[in-house]
Amino acid sequence: MTVQNPHDKFFRESFGRADIARNYLEEYIRTILYYLSRATERVKREDLQQALLRQGAQGEQTMTTIAQEYIQEGIKLGIEQGIEQGIEQGIEQGIEQGIKQGKLEEKRNIARQLLKLLDVAKVSDITGLPIAEVKALQKTANGR
Repeated sequence: MTVQNPHDKFFRESFGRADIARNYLEEYIRTILYYLSRATERVKREDLQQALLRQGAQGEQTMTTIAQEYIQEGIKLGIEQGIEQGIEQGIEQGIEQGIKQGKLEEKRNIARQLLKLLDVAKVSDITGLPIAEVKALQKTANGR
């Protein structure tokens, strides 16, 4: 039989070699099995595993490759979830810290106003600020 189409010639030459044909078919079957296991609820991982084990060493190798892909996918998903959780925690901590700083600044503002009327000890008692901080606020208010 003569080959007239260059694509046919390439196909016959390539797949005429047993090693290339075997590698191609192994990869093709592995890909099909992988997508079958992902695309439908009817093909369970256990069923796929049993089918591959019946194929002997080549089935075990394909099963190992698919398992590695599942592991990599699981790692990727775990990383994504970890990043998402980290962002959420960072936002929560940032909000808490902002609230805390806002309350402290409000106490300082109240202390500044009270210092116009009361002594340092009373302002410290009312605001809950340490005496040293109230004194520092008094100095900055007087230094203006």
